[in-house]
Amino acid sequence: MSKKRDIDHEEILILLDKYLNDHIEEQISVDEVASYLGVSVRHLYRLFREDVNMTFSEYLLRYRIEKKAVALQKKEQGLIDSVPSCGFSSDEEFQSSFSSLCNLKPYGIQ
Repeated sequence: MSKKRDIDHEEILILLDKYLNDHIEEQISVDEVASYLGVSVRHLYRLFREDVNMTFSEYLLRYRIEKKAVALQKKEQGLIDSVPSCGFSSDEEFQSSFSSLCNLKPYGIQ
């Protein structure tokens, strides 16, 4: 039996954001994240249900959309030369996800 760390929900969310930021270009599974955080998958699902009010998948999608949208804004402002994929396989996938979540089209996608 593996020993799990005893950390509070706020610390878990901080570590989660660091993990997502470090692995934003990769496929991310709830199993990998739970292992990194040292908690069970069940505990992670419960945390999202009770404290975040969305599923892990919804959180991950929102996180990716937010990171991509910020990168697009920086590119338009000339602060960066290229926009990372943020885990989306294509601009069309990003546009569809953004439109579904925000009920509007993202600006700046060629």
